Amino acid sequence: MPAVTKIGVLHASNFTARMQDNFISGLQSTGHWPDGSFHIDSKHHEGKYGRDADGNNIRDLETSAADFANRGVKLIVAAGLVAVDASFHATDVPTVGLIGRLPRSSSDAGYDAINHDPTNIKRITNMDTASHNGERRDRLLSDFAVGANEIALMVNGNSKMGDAEADEWVASGGIAVKYPDLAGSTANDHLRFQAFFRAVPAGIKALIVSSDPFFFRFRSRLITAANAVRPGTAAVPKFIFCFPFAEWQFADNRDPLPEWDPGCHRAFAGTGLDLLPAYRQLGICALDTLAVLFP
Repeated sequence: MPAVTKIGVLHASNFTARMQDNFISGLQSTGHWPDGSFHIDSKHHEGKYGRDADGNNIRDLETSAADFANRGVKLIVAAGLVAVDASFHATDVPTVGLIGRLPRSSSDAGYDAINHDPTNIKRITNMDTASHNGERRDRLLSDFAVGANEIALMVNGNSKMGDAEADEWVASGGIAVKYPDLAGSTANDHLRFQAFFRAVPAGIKALIVSSDPFFFRFRSRLITAANAVRPGTAAVPKFIFCFPFAEWQFADNRDPLPEWDPGCHRAFAGTGLDLLPAYRQLGICALDTLAVLFP
């Protein structure tokens, strides 16, 4: 076993201080990896995945995964299905991953990474967030004066998983809106949030926000853009939101998010489901995988 084990965190969004705290808590849960025995190098990509403005696939995550491999990282911790997929295609470094949804068919991104034999993807923690959208809708119905036909699911159309989540929601009788869903716009760009919110039908008062890494990375800008479109006047009430995970209430440095408004915001992924415990479980997966690599 090396004196200091290098661990690379490949993040489709951003690896916040609270996420890292919980990951390390899981990694050190048996006392086998004390401080100083490992080094964490984190690369996040500001939501830069999917397609660029010209419709071309963005490969930044694969480039970072390959860089980890070239620098002798012993384990990659991939957060987000696109990060898991990037590690699979760009490296043979053992990888553990945290995802919001399992790919269900061979045409889905990440399917080969998880199901191929052999694969360097050793352990996956699946939060299965989409299965809780009905429960999240019920939270909005109970907490606010809105009807079911005034609630929509907000997904990222740059993600195949987002498209699938929207299709399933609509098939169950719900309403879905896809970011950016604007003429000539395909790339993830926070500058498009305001135009997107202007395009949301006036009859939609509340949004269930999917657990998309781009949305989380730019959560402050998302809320600011929504407030600019619907500023909270008597004539134009604010959007009501159910955001995934309590972590939406905090900035990257652990401080409370200034834009958070408990009067119209809820942070709820589903009963017994939240992000920070999932990162602790991811740390335990890393611990178990390192035990195999360095018995």
